[in-house]
Amino acid sequence: MFGISKAKNRDELLEKLGEKEYIYNATYASGNLIYIHAIIRNLNELDSLVSFVRKEGEINELTVGLDSNSPSSGLEDFGDISFSELDFLIINALKNNSRKTVSDIAYEVGISTKTVTRHLNRLIERKLIEFSIDWYPDKSAIVMSIINLQLNPSANIDKLKLIEEFRAKFGNKVLF
Repeated sequence: MFGISKAKNRDELLEKLGEKEYIYNATYASGNLIYIHAIIRNLNELDSLVSFVRKEGEINELTVGLDSNSPSSGLEDFGDISFSELDFLIINALKNNSRKTVSDIAYEVGISTKTVTRHLNRLIERKLIEFSIDWYPDKSAIVMSIINLQLNPSANIDKLKLIEEFRAKFGNKVLF
């Protein structure tokens, strides 16, 4: 979501937005333009979230975008979803730092690096885990640009192919 906020106090607004469980990032740009990123469990929660952001952010024209490329929530896509005790220990070792080395995980769990690698590969192949980090752009020295690309709904464009082309060209420098 994004829009121009008329809120007088930025810090107070960011505090209010941070209290909402769905919102995981709010970023101010120039001209009081604010970007709000949220994850909802289902579409029934969208209306109350949008109303909250409009009211608290004092945003008359709020643009809302939905990520249509999010992973499927159906368990039928996962096949075998059984976890061993070691799987849980490995996942627990990664919960606060997904960038831990295999050797650090092996040491923490008390198993060999080969065993950790085998379990991680199985979990990754079956798409039972994915690695991420909590990234706070406002705490980073990296310059970030946000680009809103609006496609004509009547245009016959394969969105997934377009995203893959962006990823091929720009690599990990592009977030969706």
